Amino acid sequence: MYRQQDATKGDMAPTESNAITAYMAMLLGFLVKDNRENEQLLLTRLPNGSVSSLIVILERFVQLTREIEDAEREESAATATIAGGPAHGGIDAMLMMLEGRPDVDKVEMMEEVLMATAPVTTLELQERSPVDSLSELVEELKEIERRNRADEGERG
Repeated sequence: MYRQQDATKGDMAPTESNAITAYMAMLLGFLVKDNRENEQLLLTRLPNGSVSSLIVILERFVQLTREIEDAEREESAATATIAGGPAHGGIDAMLMMLEGRPDVDKVEMMEEVLMATAPVTTLELQERSPVDSLSELVEELKEIERRNRADEGERG
């Protein structure tokens, strides 16, 4: 059902192998989430009857994904700064477009641009990233591991 791939064997590149392994671990994690029957079935099939290998794989995947998101955010911020910033760039573009058009209410247009580019500051309006959901899955797998060890302690 699950076996971590050795990237040094076979034709697959290490990155591709790691991605496939991470997605398989993610799939298995979601299959056992909130399902004790699947959880028990998976534990009987994993090495040492433990989800610790899934946790390690997914923690690395979360770390890598966060680094990629951070790099994309930095690149986006740098691009916005070069272009004059999100608010200034939009205002400058609008003013250039409206230059020589006396029939347009420039104040109203400026307010619309400023409102559209205003940063979101409240947590309620910010979207959760897929990495946040994946981090929660890792925490749930850790809870399964804790519960499994406690059960083994009672039996042994």
